[in-house]
Amino acid sequence: MKKIWLAALIAVCISIFAACGDSTPDKEAFLEDFDYMIQAMEDTFPYFGVAERRLGVDIRTLADETRTIIENYPYSMHSHAIAAGLAIEDMPEMDAQVFWSIVRHEFFDHFAAVGNSRALDFDDIQTLFNFYTIPAIRVMSPYAVMNALVFTDPDSMRFYEEQVELFVTLSQENPALFRFLFRQDLPLPPRDPAPPVYTTKILEEGSIGYMHVSTFLVDNFRQHSAMMDRFFRDIQHYDHLIIDIRDAGYGRVDFWRMLIMHAIWPDDDNVPDLPFYTFYRGTERARNLAEDHIVTERNASRFVPDTEVVSADSVLAVGGLSQLNAADMQGLDYGVRFNTSLGYLSSSQFHFAQEQMLIPRAYIPFGGQIWLLTGEGNVQAAAMFARQAKYMQFATLVGETTVGGYTSTIMTHFALPNSGIILRWDIDYITDQYGRALQEFPTTPHYFNRPGMDALETVLAMIEEMD
Repeated sequence: MKKIWLAALIAVCISIFAACGDSTPDKEAFLEDFDYMIQAMEDTFPYFGVAERRLGVDIRTLADETRTIIENYPYSMHSHAIAAGLAIEDMPEMDAQVFWSIVRHEFFDHFAAVGNSRALDFDDIQTLFNFYTIPAIRVMSPYAVMNALVFTDPDSMRFYEEQVELFVTLSQENPALFRFLFRQDLPLPPRDPAPPVYTTKILEEGSIGYMHVSTFLVDNFRQHSAMMDRFFRDIQHYDHLIIDIRDAGYGRVDFWRMLIMHAIWPDDDNVPDLPFYTFYRGTERARNLAEDHIVTERNASRFVPDTEVVSADSVLAVGGLSQLNAADMQGLDYGVRFNTSLGYLSSSQFHFAQEQMLIPRAYIPFGGQIWLLTGEGNVQAAAMFARQAKYMQFATLVGETTVGGYTSTIMTHFALPNSGIILRWDIDYITDQYGRALQEFPTTPHYFNRPGMDALETVLAMIEEMD
């Protein structure tokens, strides 16, 4: 019954999108949106200190500067207009698209590397819409429903429909205004078709297998699990397996946990426990989000919360988190310990929450050397794979330091009430077992690329030297 209710709700949201009025908010409405956004960050975003230490960005000062830009538009953007080739007299009036451009580029772009922070564009919406709406119908977990309601908000749908039309029109008819709004040069490069989720090959018969994973943003695991298992069986007794995730970023943690790491873990009787801890802002809004997050994760096969949302003091009383940053902990009043091991999973008990079905998994232990190739583009799911693989001693990492974007939950999204612009940032301050914020200390490889070589060339050279 709940599924029918939510499906009807999403359908209603979509149907009334076209019927909503065309009134354009004025500057005061955009300032209200901006203030709403900053208050939501104060309530839920835990990484102000990390952004300043890692990137040199004082987010609160940046917020004041960005608000001044909005207040003083168009004068505040004259220099940018000139740089884009747009005459000052041809600058557009402040509208939702100009407001989005300022929020995205003058604000979020300065600290996007911390906390998965972003003002979404139409391309993000097209990529993520099904990913965040379909699970709400199938699973009805609190986080899935929350994200689905954001993505189907009529004002948001209208805004992004207008944006994609504007993107196409301006790229053809007004290159200067296009550059002013979207900060891209013309002509746009041709868009390549999406690569396969993964590809495999044998680099050396009987010795070296290779798997390239292009993305972890996967809707349906059933489309990939059987063929991946076939490859793992084919190379099960090889000396080396190279898993290349250099091109991967956002997506589902459970993809690599279930389809790769669990399937080929070399010793099922010895799986290390590698906990991490998350802390949340001490506001009602942050606590409600944290509780919804915990309920959602208990129904998935990702990281398992060992407790309910408890006071941060209760988490700290356990001990061991000696390297927590005391300044960051000011205002982080709630916490949870997570179990990130594979030990609680069995090959017949995977619950793929996105599909809401049990999918038996094969167990194909790999006895050789596993190598994981990492890149500086690795973020979120890919960065977490690199971290877990290194510290659970699953693989030897070769390549570059990951960007970060570690989170214990699926993304948290917010819609601005007047413009409909969709924002995201992480609500969880995630640390290792020593208290170090993962956002501040991203994962480094065991071996960096050798001079003049990429990660694959480096690994192959190392393997040759081992023989």
